[in-house]
Amino acid sequence: MKKGAKEDGECWADLKKCSFLHLGEPIGKGLIPAVIFNATVMELGRRLMITPLDFAPKGLGRERGQTLADFLFGNSLPGAAEPAANLPFWRAARLSATFSFVSPAVRTNVINKREGEEESVWRQHLVDGGYYDNFGVASALDWLQPVLESRREGKDGLNFSRVLIVQLRGFAGVPEEQIKPSPGAKAALIGPLDALFSIREGVAVSRNVIDVDRFIDRWNRELKGKVELKTVEFVPDSKQTAGPLSWHLSKKDIANLKASWGKTPPGGQETPADWNQGIQDSWCILANFLGSDPKIKCENLKSVRQRAN
Repeated sequence: MKKGAKEDGECWADLKKCSFLHLGEPIGKGLIPAVIFNATVMELGRRLMITPLDFAPKGLGRERGQTLADFLFGNSLPGAAEPAANLPFWRAARLSATFSFVSPAVRTNVINKREGEEESVWRQHLVDGGYYDNFGVASALDWLQPVLESRREGKDGLNFSRVLIVQLRGFAGVPEEQIKPSPGAKAALIGPLDALFSIREGVAVSRNVIDVDRFIDRWNRELKGKVELKTVEFVPDSKQTAGPLSWHLSKKDIANLKASWGKTPPGGQETPADWNQGIQDSWCILANFLGSDPKIKCENLKSVRQRAN
């Protein structure tokens, strides 16, 4: 969406509106990318998907995260059409990035009644999706699951043979041996708070690695000979300055961001050969899997592939 675009302004694919209900068709035709914004229900600690994508109703033999429509409307009244939540793109982004003390938690008064409700009610608050999943892996797997099931069952139009899960990490991992134990007094006084901040680099990362590995292993076995799945991670260099958490990037932040990718040549025409080694390694995995020319010499592709699996 162009900077400053509104719900009734210019949008993608010659659309005049950028609200979710207008994006489903061009997404289905492959004209624009599909997107899922993640939020967390503050009072429940539950993941919430804010997306124009259609998910099959829950309870049909599979579990998945709630969508915004599930959260707001729940079970529709008998004989009524399945309700859908509509909102502009910028508002979905705002809901997915609601961080305390910076932007207040959000809730809404739903007038459309759930089955058994007699009046409009306030729903719980929505906050930043990173409280539950800072990487979006859980929602990506929720979307891929029915797609791969349909491919297994031979649904018309689904004849893809490869699925590549590309993960863009915002922070470099720190080796365990480099993290020193906290002093006893600190652990006693602020240990719980310290543990909360460590989740981003600890629990969240390890959980995502385990979930993705299990997902890929399962479907590579079930679709053997038909579809191959792989993941590749692009991770910042541990020697680079950590990325900012603010929405506004200063000139220094922008310079650090460019440096974390590689050195830009004097002419400004960057090639894969100018990228940092870690980025080159991941690029080699991606290009090799897709059968394209990486434009660089991938000497250690075997060892790199082992690290990525």
